[in-house]
Amino acid sequence: MRRQFCDDMGKASREEYIRDSQGRRVRAKHVVRGEGETGFLWADIHTAPREHMAVAFDQRRDQIVADCAQLKCDVDSYNQNQNGGDPIQLRLEFSKDVLEYELARQDKKG
Repeated sequence: MRRQFCDDMGKASREEYIRDSQGRRVRAKHVVRGEGETGFLWADIHTAPREHMAVAFDQRRDQIVADCAQLKCDVDSYNQNQNGGDPIQLRLEFSKDVLEYELARQDKKG
């Protein structure tokens, strides 16, 4: 029961968004993964210490890097083992994508 409760609370915390004073939709709760028995420590963006937020942001970035590394492995394997045509190209540079996303969101607001 405790495990299910923790899973449910984590899911609810990840899905809670607020609007900041500039109107951006931001995640309200941020987690730091501990080691061993410490589990997960959630904090609110308004009250969390800077150290918590820095670790939480680093850990989220690490998750993105791991997802990209796995995607590259999958694409490489497909290209080498199943792909009969030109290799599928994978772009892992996201700066322009993020900028386009932000601009599109601004256009929808305006």
